[in-house]
Amino acid sequence: MENLAAECRLSFYKTLTILKENDKSKIFLVHHIENNNIYIKKVLTNYNIDIYKALQKFKNIHTPCIYEVLEFNNELILIEEFVNGDTLEKILEKSKSLTELKTIEYMLCICNILGELHSLKPPIIHRDIKPSNIIINNDGILKLIDYDVSRVYKKGSICDTVIMGTQEYASPEQFGFFQTDCRSDIYSMGVLMNVLTTGNYPKYKKNNEVLKDIIEKCIRISPEERYQSIKELKNDLKDKLIEMKKCNNKMNFNSKSTIVDHNKILNSNNKNIKYSIQKLTLRNFYKVIPGFRSGHTWKRIIACFWYSILITALFIYTGNSFLEDLDMVLFMLSLTCLYTNFLNIRNRLPLLKKQEIIFKIVGYVLYTFILVMVFGGILNVINPMK
Repeated sequence: MENLAAECRLSFYKTLTILKENDKSKIFLVHHIENNNIYIKKVLTNYNIDIYKALQKFKNIHTPCIYEVLEFNNELILIEEFVNGDTLEKILEKSKSLTELKTIEYMLCICNILGELHSLKPPIIHRDIKPSNIIINNDGILKLIDYDVSRVYKKGSICDTVIMGTQEYASPEQFGFFQTDCRSDIYSMGVLMNVLTTGNYPKYKKNNEVLKDIIEKCIRISPEERYQSIKELKNDLKDKLIEMKKCNNKMNFNSKSTIVDHNKILNSNNKNIKYSIQKLTLRNFYKVIPGFRSGHTWKRIIACFWYSILITALFIYTGNSFLEDLDMVLFMLSLTCLYTNFLNIRNRLPLLKKQEIIFKIVGYVLYTFILVMVFGGILNVINPMK
């Protein structure tokens, strides 16, 4: 009966493609035929169902949601949230390494996840923290994935019954010498920090920068010599983050001071500056006219054609008075100045100087409406009968 119910629930998920397959698991990309959402379907042969039932109840922004935990034909089938983004492994392939600041920010996110997992009753140990198991989604949010080798900490147990984890990131106790606990995840985080900041494992190249001391403490052979809890590690990472931001603020302040000093030197020593500006605005005014600023020939041709139309409109008989035609030409010139950012007008007008596109759109609509009202009002004054 249970198998029938599980089969019924699984029938709603249509397989799109297989993402990964090995002796222990199969991972599929699936589509729910009713709600049209995309999910990840995992089929595991070696598993601890208690871990996944606990994770199903576990809610954290940095972990994928688990929607279904079903045992079917001696296999565990999971339906998980599909996380669209890049793994840290892919990011490292492009950039080779990350900054210390960005690494600390990511580590604090992982500390938030592990702090909660280690606080569960009983605690859950991830045991496979590495770049390929960390995704930065399209919104920039870190997600720790793949709990397939996680285990529940058993008080009084001497060693793990199954040796699992990725070799370079696995702590010594994961090879069967001792039972893994929260300090095993801390060891993996130390290796991860080294890889993110140097592009290599500690045994090949060690971090000698800001995170050096923290990494060294994380990856000590004896668990007793490492951080004893995620909270301890998190506190040290926070201290480093505050320290780095203070240094950056001082550097920015010094840079601004230097710029001010240079400006003072230029203004006091170069007497030709005002003359040069006058030359630009009087004799070379065409250089700031829309269409002629960039020096591109095709833009100059379009600009000449447009300005010719406006000038010609003043002298072609349309049945309107000269003032009416002038009003229309000035209105079109005003719109041209607005939409081509003449004399950097966007940075002087509210809404247009905002970075968000929605504010700019509202700004253009508003100022276009104002120009229509102003020149329309002038037209009514010129010829009140119309």
